[in-house]
Amino acid sequence: MDLEYFANIKLPPTTFKCPYCGGEYNITDAKVEKFLASSKHVGTKTSGRIITRTYMESYYNVRFCPNCYKRKHRTKKILYSSIFLIATILYAIHYFGKIGGSVWDFLGFLLLLYILISLGVGVLNWILDKTIYDVDFENAHKNNAIEPHSYI
Repeated sequence: MDLEYFANIKLPPTTFKCPYCGGEYNITDAKVEKFLASSKHVGTKTSGRIITRTYMESYYNVRFCPNCYKRKHRTKKILYSSIFLIATILYAIHYFGKIGGSVWDFLGFLLLLYILISLGVGVLNWILDKTIYDVDFENAHKNNAIEPHSYI
């Protein structure tokens, strides 16, 4: 058996650099999150009044260090929880400050308020993902932070 054959084999890297903090970590410690890389309009089909648009989307599985992954999700949970809590307290102060309000009216409007806040939180989540928590895929690929696709 020729040993030169084994000397030329390159093993895949076992470390990666976190896209957020830039620290180098072992691949086994990575937390993986799916990110939308691009969305492209590829076709439109019209059938009477119904218009169907087709998009081709590509996703990447991006590796993060455990600290940045936890920090990102913890920050979002604290932000969203505080928005719900502050809105509830402000509405309760406003509602019970007037005379003659019933508890059912309070709970009914509070449900509507929570639905509106949930829509606002969805928009805020999209804005945060596109600005603060955005990933540069070229640098992530260069730093081995993109996980290969699994076709199984």
